[in-house]
Amino acid sequence: MKKNIIYVLLSIFLMMGCSTISLKSKMAKFEMISDYYRVSMIRSDFGAAYQLLDPSVIKKKKIDRLKYKNIKVNEYEVKNVIMSDNKLEIIQIVQIEYYLLNQLIVRTIQDDQLWKYNEEKKTWLLFSGPPDFNF
Repeated sequence: MKKNIIYVLLSIFLMMGCSTISLKSKMAKFEMISDYYRVSMIRSDFGAAYQLLDPSVIKKKKIDRLKYKNIKVNEYEVKNVIMSDNKLEIIQIVQIEYYLLNQLIVRTIQDDQLWKYNEEKKTWLLFSGPPDFNF
């Protein structure tokens, strides 16, 4: 009887530990992905940044990559990160300072990003689309 109780308790602790490891793994992946996105944006390498967009977003928003060639990002600062209760969605609020190469006027926008974890691909994808730069 005591052995059964011990096995049940060990199983519960093991499951709790696995969920904690899984959450840490997802968060580490998010940090890596969001940092890659940040560096891509600062380098104005929008092709690299758009690899992180969910394919349905690209189709739905009909993103024209050519119009982004005129943008240079100066600053990309994460202001807030909010995780959903189910730990599969993250809202990241970012302030982006940029200018248009043909105007040289510095502008600042807030980009509210919605990231969702894709269980099948084991990665985070951006569902909110690229920043809405004022062209």
